[in-house]
Amino acid sequence: MNDGTKKILLGLGIGAAVVLEKIAYRPFIYENHINDFHIADTFPNFGMAVGWSYIMAGIFNLMREKSNCAGCAALAGTMAAVTNEVLQVKVGGLDRILIAEGRTFDINDIGASLVGGLVAYGLLKWANKSVENNDVSSLEKSAP
Repeated sequence: MNDGTKKILLGLGIGAAVVLEKIAYRPFIYENHINDFHIADTFPNFGMAVGWSYIMAGIFNLMREKSNCAGCAALAGTMAAVTNEVLQVKVGGLDRILIAEGRTFDINDIGASLVGGLVAYGLLKWANKSVENNDVSSLEKSAP
C-alpha cells in the first residue's frame, strides 16, 4: 500500500471518528449535562479539518509520486471544513444525511477548523520529514 492510500484511509478513519462522536459522545454529554469544555461542540470541525487534510494529502500523493505539499493539503482540508460550516446555514452541511437538521453557524466551529488545519499541517510536515529521513537512511545503508 503506497503512502497516498495510507493517508486517504487515515483521513477516512478520522471522518468515522467524527461521525461516531456526533452519534454517541455528543448526545451523552448533552443528556447528562456534562461540561466537557466544548469538546463535543468543536471536535467535529477540528476532526473534519484534519481528516480532509489527510484525504487531500493522499490524493496529492496519488497524483504525483513525491508530493509533499503539507501546506497545500492542510489548506484544502481546512477550506473544506470551513466551507461546510458556512454552507450549513443554507443547505444543511455535508453531513446532513447522517445527522439531524437544525444546525446553525458558530464562530467557535470556524476556530476549531482553523486549529485543526494547523494541527494537520504540523502532522503532515512531521510525517513527510519522517518519510524523507527514512529514504535517506535506506540510501545510506545501501551505499557501499
